[in-house]
Amino acid sequence: GSEMCIRDRGNAVFPATALIELMMTCYAENTNLVPTQLSDVTFLYPLLLRNNEINRIQIEVKEHDKRFAIFSMMNEKQLHTTGSLVFDNVIAPRCALPELNDKNLVLTGAQQIQNFYKNYALIGLQYGPAFQLIDAIWAIDDYIVGRVICEQPGEFYFDPAQLDLSLIHI
Repeated sequence: GSEMCIRDRGNAVFPATALIELMMTCYAENTNLVPTQLSDVTFLYPLLLRNNEINRIQIEVKEHDKRFAIFSMMNEKQLHTTGSLVFDNVIAPRCALPELNDKNLVLTGAQQIQNFYKNYALIGLQYGPAFQLIDAIWAIDDYIVGRVICEQPGEFYFDPAQLDLSLIHI
């Protein structure tokens, strides 16, 4: 039958949000601690699922600074994702983001946001209602900053829709 997945050169791509959820679940089950936020997350390479081959996933979290790394272990160790776990409401960014103000606000308001999603649909990227949570977008120098309406996650540590939304601007 036909599969509903993203493909790269014929190989299915394991969703980035699934890597994060896997890491969060493993960490919580092994430590009984649940991070409140993620910081400095970098997706380096997609995890490709090749022709029914079994990939092992290795997750490393450094205890002293809570930096994490997610690897696959097929023929060789491949780093896919890095970042930090945060256990309070304060994030110390590695770089200072530009000031967000009305001067550099690109999109706001229900009509503009609705048009934003319509434009994506015109190029074949259709986001269902669960993924239409962007509230505002700013463009400043080399940055695009979006504000996402976040709700409390249900069964997930980080709701996959909300995590995917944080990547839409890339």
